[in-house]
Amino acid sequence: FVNKAVNATESFARQRGFLDKVSDILERADLPMRAAEYLLISFSASLATFAVFFLVGKIIFALIAAMIVGGICYYIPQFLARKRLKKFEAQLPDMLHLLAGTLRAGYSLPQGLDAVSKEMEDPMGEEIYRAMSQAQLGRELDDSLKSVATRLNSPDFAWVVMAISIQREVGGNLNELLTSVADTITERDRLKREVSALTAEGRVSAGVLTM
Repeated sequence: FVNKAVNATESFARQRGFLDKVSDILERADLPMRAAEYLLISFSASLATFAVFFLVGKIIFALIAAMIVGGICYYIPQFLARKRLKKFEAQLPDMLHLLAGTLRAGYSLPQGLDAVSKEMEDPMGEEIYRAMSQAQLGRELDDSLKSVATRLNSPDFAWVVMAISIQREVGGNLNELLTSVADTITERDRLKREVSALTAEGRVSAGVLTM
């Protein structure tokens, strides 16, 4: 019965055109389940909430509670995906410095990336390991790295991959390039934090006035 329900949910979501979107967000959030399974769980939770509140209260409360549960189910993978992306991009400067160090030690780029995948914590280590596994199976290394940027929706990592691709085509000192990119990302993040601190009072005041 559960398998039939999952298959029916998958067919419905595919026909409506949002199955792939749900799959992408679940993958970014690193939730190990199919999109149809998560949709079925979310629908079942909302339906069960509606039934419970309908039995003990009024239908309007049941509808509101079901909508809240549905919203929470929608928000959870979004929140986890943003949290994972934030951690991934926070690891990016350290990853670039580590990769540059392996290149200075005489490693090739694939060897350096393989070393990085073993040294870095997740999600960086996991994503680089996945890219290297794809490259070992015959996929182009640039394409494997681009898939990481696309899967996580990370513009910073896409920028890094583009820089590596250009350098491999035109030549040059890759470890200096990676160090320069890492320093640029670090300086930009520092500037963002400074701007956020300087505008905090104004943002809080605007929020209070809005409320």
